[in-house]
Amino acid sequence: MKYIELLQKYKKLGCEYEAILFLVTEISGITKSEVYLRLNDEIPEDIFIKINDAISKYINEEIPVQYIIGYTYFYGLKIFVDESVLIPRPETEEVVERVIKEAQKYKNPKIVDIGTGSGCIAIALKKNIKNASVFAIDISKSAIEVARKNASFNQVDITFWENDLLSGIGEKFDIIVSNPPYIDPEEDVMPLVLKNEPHIALFSKNKGLYHYEKILESAKDNLNKNGVIIFEIAYNKKDEIENLAKKYSFQNISTYQDLNQKNRIVVIK
Repeated sequence: MKYIELLQKYKKLGCEYEAILFLVTEISGITKSEVYLRLNDEIPEDIFIKINDAISKYINEEIPVQYIIGYTYFYGLKIFVDESVLIPRPETEEVVERVIKEAQKYKNPKIVDIGTGSGCIAIALKKNIKNASVFAIDISKSAIEVARKNASFNQVDITFWENDLLSGIGEKFDIIVSNPPYIDPEEDVMPLVLKNEPHIALFSKNKGLYHYEKILESAKDNLNKNGVIIFEIAYNKKDEIENLAKKYSFQNISTYQDLNQKNRIVVIK
């Protein structure tokens, strides 16, 4: 079978084109550009078998393609993932960009990533802010193991703590960044996500606000004067997050939209 025939076959079946293309490129060991240059080439038989097997897992077993391959890409970095961590989303790259911008205001910024999961945020920050001291926290031991593996692979020095948010952490930081669990347990979630990704990293009680409130509550002990908190939020939780910040005496609050014009990042000072 040719590459073009395979891609057209699954496109006609209504499969997510980017997911199929990801499997094809990664298993073939070629880039997207190379796929388009080779559309009329026959797929080597051994590669074709592996691609078919992977697509079968994606379609029939409803396993995300990133878990099938074992990694994804985030902010230009290869990040290993498994069922113990969330799959990094493209919109979270915009959180990283916002932190990098804020970090320029500090000589040697001390940054903590809360709920680090795969470590993607912390690793991207350390890669791009050479003078920063970066710390990362997660309550999940298995997540910390994945994050350590990713830090080692990407050759960055990060201090990891297995901990429940900032509880008992006797450190102060210039920047607290977090993409915490924020889905209300009563909300509907896509079956592919619900079936595969860790619920501890998805759901938060108190209508999805619990983790935000706990972080804001700890900020008085863990945020340096002139420090900043940067959250990724659900697009429909802007008002709730801003009200929580005001509850804990923060008045300088800015919300930024992502590339899809959805409220996604809150910066609190």
